[in-house]
Amino acid sequence: MSSSRALYRLLFSMLCAVLFGLLMLEQYAQHAWLIDPNWYSLEETKDSVTFRCQSFRPVSFAKKKAKDTTRILFMGGSPIFGFPYRPVGTDPITTDEEQGIVGSLRQILQQNSTQKYEIINLGINGGRSSDTYKVLQKAYVWDIDILLIYDGNNEFFHVPQDFSPTLWRSALYRLFVTSAQPPPSVLVSKSPSPYGGFAQEKAVEEEFSRTLGKIIDFALEKNIQPIVITQAILRTGYDPTWSVEGPPKEEETLRLKTLRQKYPKSAPVAWKWWRQQYEKGVWDEQALVDSVDYDSLRLRARSSIQNIIRSIAQEKNIEMIDVYDSMIQNEEYDLDLFYDWVHPTSKGAHQIAHTITEHILDTTTISSVPIKTKDLEAMRQIATIWLRAACIREYDPTFRLNQARSYARKILQQQPQDEFAHGVIKIVENWIDSDILLNPNIRSIFKQQGSCLAVKIR
Repeated sequence: MSSSRALYRLLFSMLCAVLFGLLMLEQYAQHAWLIDPNWYSLEETKDSVTFRCQSFRPVSFAKKKAKDTTRILFMGGSPIFGFPYRPVGTDPITTDEEQGIVGSLRQILQQNSTQKYEIINLGINGGRSSDTYKVLQKAYVWDIDILLIYDGNNEFFHVPQDFSPTLWRSALYRLFVTSAQPPPSVLVSKSPSPYGGFAQEKAVEEEFSRTLGKIIDFALEKNIQPIVITQAILRTGYDPTWSVEGPPKEEETLRLKTLRQKYPKSAPVAWKWWRQQYEKGVWDEQALVDSVDYDSLRLRARSSIQNIIRSIAQEKNIEMIDVYDSMIQNEEYDLDLFYDWVHPTSKGAHQIAHTITEHILDTTTISSVPIKTKDLEAMRQIATIWLRAACIREYDPTFRLNQARSYARKILQQQPQDEFAHGVIKIVENWIDSDILLNPNIRSIFKQQGSCLAVKIR
């Protein structure tokens, strides 16, 4: 009998030790800096900070702000980082060179206020809210007055197709099942359900809600004013990739109105219906919302993500800037605000920055000229993005191919002999002919793109 009790005590002690060890590992996973330095890194000296992300030019700034200056820390994903206009290199980018949302915000604040503002861009290309939280835990000591939080679009970016919704709230579990860097092939997945079922999607959204709450609580604890911002997305100019639910091939010949009624959760059907109605002069808002919400490839923040941002702001009683709502007021008339699903053009970035400025200054700002770019490398990246996107839906790539061609033509306006741009146009014009991708010249240009283009030209 005594030996049995001793065995039970031993087993109980071992179980407690295992649980304690897992608890310690969980705490470590939550707070340790387990980031691939090839993705992003922080370098601190006694007086300055340098923040690097991938091969792009870093941001460098003093730890202490200048006298009588309001220091704003802007955090989020690639739209804040400045993709694709952020130049490649090792020298720190200057404030005069910075474009995108942050560059426009700096310009508009200077034009509309005598108060001195310093904006530090700590956007992470491919970063999620968990990355924002991790960096903020180091950044709070850098004399920050205001924290602008622009997260939500990338929450599904690193998520595997198959995972346990129950375990997803564990930082240790997420560490093991997610990729160390943003997956380069995110655009070429063709699985019927990229992020599992409803339970998996709900788990990701709930984790986003918890993380956003942690960011806000941490900022308030450190006497930093947090302001959350809803996500600006392209709805009118980006057709959805696919839906788990939708009409079978034999029903695709039915009238679009019939398909819309029969398959209300089909993103492609909703998109096609919206386009058809728009061409008739009718704006079907619900169809446009459905085309985003039921798109199975979560490259844009759907309604549930936007509503989480709004509800967290209300719950925490903090300020919120509804950029999503502001941008959709203009999308019917300004169809050139984005060049893909979330990254704004110079015009779009300027409108987003205007909305943020008016909130910060609590006044209407004067109009100004958007920061324009002639960065050919940025336009090459944009054209490539659209070619890669065309590969996702090979059965209906027309819209995306036309976008790729339009950016190639913009390049040719500046450099008529540009080899890349001519290659894009050749691919677009000969998309049906697979032999075009076997052309040695075309192959040499696109074989490093890490996309279905690379697969086609092997």
